[in-house]
Amino acid sequence: RSFLMGAGSAAACGMMQPVILRAQGPTSIEIITPNGYTSSFSELLVAARNGHFARYGIDAHVEGGKGGMMALQLAVSQQVDLGRTAGIVVVNAVAQGVPCKAIGTIAHSSVLNLLSSEDDPVNSGEDLVGHIVGIDSLNGPADQLVSAVCLAAGVDPASVQRQVVPDNPASFGLVQAGRIKAFVGNFEAILRARAAGGKVHAVNLQKFMPLPGQVYVVNESMLQEN
Repeated sequence: RSFLMGAGSAAACGMMQPVILRAQGPTSIEIITPNGYTSSFSELLVAARNGHFARYGIDAHVEGGKGGMMALQLAVSQQVDLGRTAGIVVVNAVAQGVPCKAIGTIAHSSVLNLLSSEDDPVNSGEDLVGHIVGIDSLNGPADQLVSAVCLAAGVDPASVQRQVVPDNPASFGLVQAGRIKAFVGNFEAILRARAAGGKVHAVNLQKFMPLPGQVYVVNESMLQEN
């Protein structure tokens, strides 16, 4: 796979400025999302489906992933060319010496929210102590952001139990049934739960961890080779 990536100078925590791809001849690339094919990734799916990549000589294949950590791991192992994940995942990976770089910011603000019931709202880590929070995968963006919420309130993250649940409106039923206190979901989950009559209280997680919400990540060697 041979394609050129133009990028700005490196910023803090392994982040870089938005990327521009320029292909030399027909090029095939594989891109993986962190969570299936939801509307949160609509611009990527539309670009691939409607031939916008092809206009630049790029044959893009988009795969629906199962967690931001999975997207990072597949990009680092070069099983895919580009992984889409949360900024917090890349920052933590770089801190642990993982050879990865974020080369483009898709969403400057977090696309994830903490969803709870209006009758029993969650606004900070103090509200989560001793309770169960739903996340879509262990050690992924949602899991790491729950820890950030706890730390912002001076709460031990270990005091909040995690349970893997789908990032979709069905998980709000678990909140209503009292099986979990809250869950981390995207904007689509909020809209659909409310459309179904759910009294959803949503808190965006950007304020607890002010990092880019969504970035494209690659293995460092790919930048050197291309």
